[in-house]
Amino acid sequence: MRITDYEQSKNLSDVAISLTRDEAEELHLYLCTLLKRPSVSAIHLSEITNGKLERDLRLEITQPPFRLAV
Repeated sequence: MRITDYEQSKNLSDVAISLTRDEAEELHLYLCTLLKRPSVSAIHLSEITNGKLERDLRLEITQPPFRLAV
């Protein structure tokens, strides 16, 4: 697993994600889509408020081995 902060262009090692039940179910559906449809390379879960991107979570399936840059 690699978690990247796009604004800082660096990897993160400690992250907490808090989801409502509805958000968890939505995330589950997106992950199922990634697993069932290999043609879909990545998905974004985004929150936009008043036309401004507030939060964005990009998920993708990668091929192992995966090494973290330190």
